[in-house]
Amino acid sequence: MDDTYGQFLDYLKKNSSRIRSSMILEDSSDLRKKLDPIFHEMFHKQPEYEPRQLKVAATDSSEFIRELYNGKKLILIRSFTKMGDRVWNHFISEVIDVDREVLRNFTILLMEHAEHLSTLKMMEEEKPDYILLDGSLVGRMRHRNQRIGAENYEDFMKEYFLTLSKLVESCIDRNIPLIFVAKSSESRILRDFIIRKAFSGNQGDQFKSLTDHVIVRSLSAGVGFTSPIRISLPMSESKSEREIGIATFHIMPHPMDVPMKIDIVLAELQKNLQRDPDPVDLPNDLLGSLFWGYTGLKIHNIWLAEVDRIVKFNNKEIEELYMKTFEREIGIEFYETRGERRARIRI
Repeated sequence: MDDTYGQFLDYLKKNSSRIRSSMILEDSSDLRKKLDPIFHEMFHKQPEYEPRQLKVAATDSSEFIRELYNGKKLILIRSFTKMGDRVWNHFISEVIDVDREVLRNFTILLMEHAEHLSTLKMMEEEKPDYILLDGSLVGRMRHRNQRIGAENYEDFMKEYFLTLSKLVESCIDRNIPLIFVAKSSESRILRDFIIRKAFSGNQGDQFKSLTDHVIVRSLSAGVGFTSPIRISLPMSESKSEREIGIATFHIMPHPMDVPMKIDIVLAELQKNLQRDPDPVDLPNDLLGSLFWGYTGLKIHNIWLAEVDRIVKFNNKEIEELYMKTFEREIGIEFYETRGERRARIRI
C-alpha cells in the first residue's frame, strides 16, 4: 500500500514546532513581546472612505511553455492592461534555447516586461486615476543586471530596466499613482525598521529569517495597514541610476486572510529622498480604494482579479488554437502525450 500520507504525517509531527514558529509568533514568544508595542504604533485602522467613480487600469500576464523534441522551448507570454471595457496587450512568442536552470526566472522576467509594455501602451491613450500591477515593484527593481542564459536574450536585462524605468518615470511625470499589489511576499523592510527600534547593535541579526508577513499576520489586531515606509532604490545595480522613492507597506484586509504587500510610486515621494527608510503619509482616498477593492479571501483586488481572469491561457485555447496553428504553419507534427506533460501554464 501507498504510505506516503503516513510519512507526511510523521514529518509534520516531528517538525510541527519548527514549521509553526516560522509562520507565526506565538503569544508566549519573547520576540513577540518585544516587537508588539512598536508594531502597534505602526498599525492603523482601515481609513474612512467614500467610494467614488475611478478610472483604474489593472495589468497582469500569463505564460505557456512547451519543450519541443529538439530541446528548444516554445514560450508564449501575454500581458493585458484593462481599464473599463478597453484592453491593451503585449504578446511575446519565441522558440529558443534556454538553460533549464534559468527557465523559470527568465519567463518571470518576460512576463513582467510584457506587463510594463502593455501598461505603457495604455498610457499613450489614457490617464487613469491609478495603475495597478500584480507583484512587487521593489522585487523588480532589485533584479540583478546580469547576462541571461537564453538564446538572443543574453543582454535582455538592459531592455528590462530601460522599460521599467520608462514606466516609473512616466507615472511620476504625469502624476499617476503606480501601485503594485503582492499576495505573497518575502519582504523584510518592515521587519528591519522595527528590529532597529527594538534592538541595539547587532542583536536583531538572529531574526534574519523573519519576514514582514509573519510579523503582520502575528501582531495585527484586525483589519488595517502598517505605516508606509519610504525607501530609495536605483533602477538597477548601477549606482549612477536615478534613485526612485517608493512607499511600501502591508494591508491586513481580513482577520482570517494573509497580508497584502503594497508598493507605490507617487510624484510627491520623490522629494527630499533620504538614505535611511522613513515613514510617510499617503492619501486616504488611495488607501481607502485598496481596501474597497478587496472583496474576499479569493479576490484580493477586484480590478486585478478581472484582468487575471481574461489574460490566462487555458488548455483548450492552447491545444486547439496555438499548438495546431504551430504544427500547420511549421509543417511538422510532433504532438504527443509526453509533450502535454511538459506543458506548463502559470496561474
